[in-house]
Amino acid sequence: MTGFVYFAQSGERIKIGYATNVARRLRALGTGSPHAITLLGMLPGTKKTERSLHQQLKAHRLHREWFADCPEVRTA
Repeated sequence: MTGFVYFAQSGERIKIGYATNVARRLRALGTGSPHAITLLGMLPGTKKTERSLHQQLKAHRLHREWFADCPEVRTA
């Protein structure tokens, strides 16, 4: 299924995730976050696209789908 790969910031972390409804996903993320969630960008893609980005950026991974806020992640 095609949806979107999104980049969302919370504090000093960036989440790279996949969703078919990004607005709904961001609302859900915001429920459990002590920081505001800001959408940095999104691109059409699949779960495979998301996994590929996670692999490319693994040196910057903090936890699961969360990555350090750094130039490499921001320009991915």
